[in-house]
Amino acid sequence: MLTYASDLTSMTQGRGTYSMEFSHYDVVPQHIADKNVAAGKAAGKI
Repeated sequence: MLTYASDLTSMTQGRGTYSMEFSHYDVVPQHIADKNVAAGKAAGKI
């Protein structure tokens, strides 16, 4: 997605447009959530 805007502009001679929108949140497995919380606490961000 990082180069999509410039690629689209090149392919359509500046006439192409696009938009993105948030789809959804998803459940994080508990072991990953625990790891992230521990990392945040260790970094002093929580």
